[in-house]
Amino acid sequence: MKTETRKLSEENWDPWIDEGYKAASSNMMVAKTEVNAVSCRIIRLDPGGHTGMHSHERVHHVLALMGLPELETDKERIKLGNLVAVRIAANVPHRFINHGNREALIMVQNLFP
Repeated sequence: MKTETRKLSEENWDPWIDEGYKAASSNMMVAKTEVNAVSCRIIRLDPGGHTGMHSHERVHHVLALMGLPELETDKERIKLGNLVAVRIAANVPHRFINHGNREALIMVQNLFP
C-alpha cells in the first residue's frame, strides 16, 4: 500500500484516566517503531501554492492543521483536512497543493529508516 488514509472522526480514541486528566483521550499517529531518526515539519502553503513532485526514502505521516490542502501522488489525490491523517510510504512520488483561498498548514512527521 502506498498511502493509507485515516479519518480521525471515525477512529477509536484511548481515554486518559490518569490523575489530573478529565474528558481527555488520545490517538497515536505513529506507533512505537524502530527507526534511526524522526523529524517533524510544518509546511505553509499560500493560496495557489504547492510543493514540487518528489520522493524520498523516508515515510511521511501527514495531518492538515489549517485550510484544505491536497496530497497528490503518482496514483491518487487525497483532500486533507477534516480530521484526515495520511501515511505516505517511502519512495512514493508526491506533492502538496493548496487550491483554497487562504493559507494552509500541514504537519509532516518523517520516519527515517
